Amino acid sequence: MSWTAPADDGGSGITGYEVTSSPDGQTCTTGTTPCTITGLTNGTAYTFTVTAINAEGASPPSIASNAVTPATVPGVPTDVTATAADTEVTVSWTAPVDDGGSAITSYEVLSSPDGQKCTTTGAISCTVTGLTNGTEYTFTVTATNAEGTGAASAASNAVTPATVPDVPTGV
Repeated sequence: MSWTAPADDGGSGITGYEVTSSPDGQTCTTGTTPCTITGLTNGTAYTFTVTAINAEGASPPSIASNAVTPATVPGVPTDVTATAADTEVTVSWTAPVDDGGSAITSYEVLSSPDGQKCTTTGAISCTVTGLTNGTEYTFTVTATNAEGTGAASAASNAVTPATVPDVPTGV
């Protein structure tokens, strides 16, 4: 939080400021601007008021600030499962328990080896194509919201894309 000092200090120099959040009543006290309030809940909208303090006491609170909603990157997707087919693998997962206070906008699946990717805009499965039959792969998933991309999931089960053999010849 930052603010402008009052025009009138009441005849006694201002010794500090107290910022208070609403809801929750979290506070921080400082001698000058800015002041950082910690312990807020991601995804909850907050407003803030500031009081000026001098030797005589505290001023009435300022008008409330604009509303802000703290957020962070999403948590980690879990239960990543891979199912192989011919040159492709379908990967599914469970959404993170914590979206970081901002809706998840996409997921990205990454193969190992080869770094092949697929991306969804909210679905919790996608198919990675262009894989090599006979090569073993695992997959990780990341979730993204307006704040950024969270940590990658644990690797999926290992799978090997394959197909049926060619038709015998020379019969």
